[in-house]
Amino acid sequence: MAYNCDPNALLIASKCFLDPNIGVEQRKAIELHARVKELQALGGANYSGNISALMLAAAKWRLMMNNQREAISTYRTVQDSVTNGSGIATDINSLKKAASCYLAIGSEDKKNLLAFLSCSIGVFNKADGGDGGE
Repeated sequence: MAYNCDPNALLIASKCFLDPNIGVEQRKAIELHARVKELQALGGANYSGNISALMLAAAKWRLMMNNQREAISTYRTVQDSVTNGSGIATDINSLKKAASCYLAIGSEDKKNLLAFLSCSIGVFNKADGGDGGE
């Protein structure tokens, strides 16, 4: 199956990852495995089979509160957008003003829209010869 963002095709392709086949913890473990292998494939550190080394390398991240991780994620999203040519302003007041139209969207819809956009951006990255990642 070609890499795409058709939700019906993706649901069919990902059915083995749905409950009750596997739960949240197993899905997260699979995501960790895939990211460890992806990092290695990109030329980064090889943490395959070495959870101790991964835990040590991520020591500061493991001490973060959720709010801190989310702030870093938002920062990285903004930086990725700029790197990919969006031309958005990066100061917080401009970002808040520009994003204000999205505040009325419900929390679950925001999550779903972000997942869609992440997938769509990944398709473009793959088409451009990138890794298709986030």
